[in-house]
Amino acid sequence: MLDLRDLNLFVRAAKRQNFAAAGRDLKLSPASTSQRIQALESDFGARLFHRTTRRVSLTEHGRILLDYAERMLADLDNAKDEIRGELSPTGILRVAASVTFGRQHIAPHVTEFLGYYPGLKLHLDLSDSYVDIVEQGIDLAIRIGNLQNASIVARKLLKAEFVVCASPAYLEANGIPKSPEDLTQHTCLIFRNQRNWTFNGTKRPIVVDIDGPLESSHGETIKQAAIDGLGLALRSTFDVAEEIAHGRLMPVLTNYTVADDRAIWAVYPNTRRVPLRVRLFVEFLCDKFGRPEAHWDRLIRVQQEAHLENQNVVPQ
Repeated sequence: MLDLRDLNLFVRAAKRQNFAAAGRDLKLSPASTSQRIQALESDFGARLFHRTTRRVSLTEHGRILLDYAERMLADLDNAKDEIRGELSPTGILRVAASVTFGRQHIAPHVTEFLGYYPGLKLHLDLSDSYVDIVEQGIDLAIRIGNLQNASIVARKLLKAEFVVCASPAYLEANGIPKSPEDLTQHTCLIFRNQRNWTFNGTKRPIVVDIDGPLESSHGETIKQAAIDGLGLALRSTFDVAEEIAHGRLMPVLTNYTVADDRAIWAVYPNTRRVPLRVRLFVEFLCDKFGRPEAHWDRLIRVQQEAHLENQNVVPQ
């Protein structure tokens, strides 16, 4: 008789492409892992894996079984959630996000979320390295960018907005750029080889080559250098809204929009049904981020409106 635990092990081994790693995930010894896989192959009367000394891969029979097994296990998980009640989901929710976004906009809300659902455990992986959510067993990833991957499902949460900003000290010493073309006369901070910045023009995009003394793949390094007065930075609004609201950075070129169609996405593996714990966390984050305008964009907008209002005040 088919043992669902063996089926779960099979799916894990298919994703990890390694029996030992799949066994460790499920706290099984290598010997027990091998025995269970062999028993599963005996039950189906077919070899499910090609084996080498370093990795395993699915046979054609294995690929057929994987499709059915993933759907079966997902349906069972959803059934458990619904039977136990939508207000008390259980299990482990594995979430991945970039370091900056996760630290600023996910981590501050973790305690509140877990307070609503005490049966859940949250594993939050913050990394700027690419994470293969299918291979690494991630339930949900929050990503900023453009997505093209048939093995995942993505829900657009918000459009990603960008702003050029600098410290008040830098702008006082070097002047405020009035148009994108003025950037060629300024010190700019280069993030991930982005040696030109593109803005939306009335007829065509405005592309400006930029240069400066600092280039970094670490966004928070670029932001801190801008705060310290080293130059102008092009940053996501979610990253610099607090600094702008508190006057540590000032937005410039506010009459222009950055030509960038990236968005903030909730990404999860392509299964027939998204688990309840994932759906609940995504809705929770949407409420925290703000809809339809992100709270960080609202912060910047309010600051800009106040700045314009102060400029229009006529002294008595």
